[in-house]
Amino acid sequence: MNKTRLLLLTLLVFVIHTVVVMLTCGWLFSWVYALPPVEIWVPMETMTSPQTMMYLNLLALVIAFFFVFVYAIIYKGIPGKTWTRGLMYGLLLWLASSIGMASMIFLMNISPFVVIYWMAQGLLISLLSGLFVGGLYKGK
Repeated sequence: MNKTRLLLLTLLVFVIHTVVVMLTCGWLFSWVYALPPVEIWVPMETMTSPQTMMYLNLLALVIAFFFVFVYAIIYKGIPGKTWTRGLMYGLLLWLASSIGMASMIFLMNISPFVVIYWMAQGLLISLLSGLFVGGLYKGK
């Protein structure tokens, strides 16, 4: 496993995640967080505080690392070549996580549209990340 490539791809996946979340949650679809019920959210000042943003970015970096690390471990077992292998990986991870995400509608006092939005956003992030990781990671 090439450690330098692993770290560089981790940073790339982190950037993809950060940009998609900023563009969708912070701009394009920010209105979904005003859908009733709204009592579940922490105050916006808390969400956007420097301390919260630091923790969220640190968590996103850890998630990006594991996304790339698991890809490197199971690389040979994923069907396809380069970009298509990465897309398949991103789709498989999304499928596994979206089932759990769908259960939030039954467990949280939250608009079902928010959960659907999160699932769509997760699909976009997983496919973009997989596309780049698949195209740029070269196994031994």
